[in-house]
Amino acid sequence: MTPLRAVPPLMLLAALCGCGPGPNSPAPPAKSAFDAQLKAMEKAKGVEQVQEAGAEAKRQAIEEQTK
Repeated sequence: MTPLRAVPPLMLLAALCGCGPGPNSPAPPAKSAFDAQLKAMEKAKGVEQVQEAGAEAKRQAIEEQTK
């Protein structure tokens, strides 16, 4: 192998060794980037349930008045 052909594999090896997690690396955070969106979705589902319950109560009230 010529010296120039040996350089890319050596650079790749050095990059792979340098990118690994170290022994003292901190643990990843428990929160993810999607926690805020998930919380908003849960809140929206709760609001939807409240609205559906209110709509059902109105339907029942209308049914009682038309009888």
